[in-house]
Amino acid sequence: MGSSRAYNRFLKPALLSFAALLLMAPYGCSKAEKEAATAPVEQQHAADPSDPGKAHFEKGVQHLMKKEYDLAIKEYEAVLQYNPDSAETYSNLGFAYLYTSEFEKASESQKKAIGLKPDLANAYYGLAMAQEKTGDMLGALESWKAFSGLSEPEGKWWTKAQERIEVLESYNAAHGQDAEKPAGH
Repeated sequence: MGSSRAYNRFLKPALLSFAALLLMAPYGCSKAEKEAATAPVEQQHAADPSDPGKAHFEKGVQHLMKKEYDLAIKEYEAVLQYNPDSAETYSNLGFAYLYTSEFEKASESQKKAIGLKPDLANAYYGLAMAQEKTGDMLGALESWKAFSGLSEPEGKWWTKAQERIEVLESYNAAHGQDAEKPAGH
């Protein structure tokens, strides 16, 4: 019960804020992708008539922002019918699964995104959150570190990752992998 309250109090607001970032930079927030994120929003979101999956992707983002997670999941699954190699779609699908507390599916989706695009920073962020929720603290620590290496130093999300790294390193040093979850879970 305590972990559910901590999720609602700390991680869920972080997830919602991160989803808002996805609208501004839907294809990640790595250093290499920073320039693409500064392109005009209209250009980033312009529907490509030759790519039917693009409209589903945009609808998925809209549903995610409206907290209509089941609808977002359906839209992202539709995208994957057209483009099964879309790392961004797998990552956003993973965030939708996080919101619905389907942590194993969230982890699986983020891992697929990373497999397709190893420099997709937000996939490591989502994977770290899912790993923490499933009790894989060592995996979460590695994912937070990977995110930190790909994201802009001193940014909001980088700072959040540094906080989680500090907590998990202290936790793992004191308790090892088999101990109960650290505070905030």
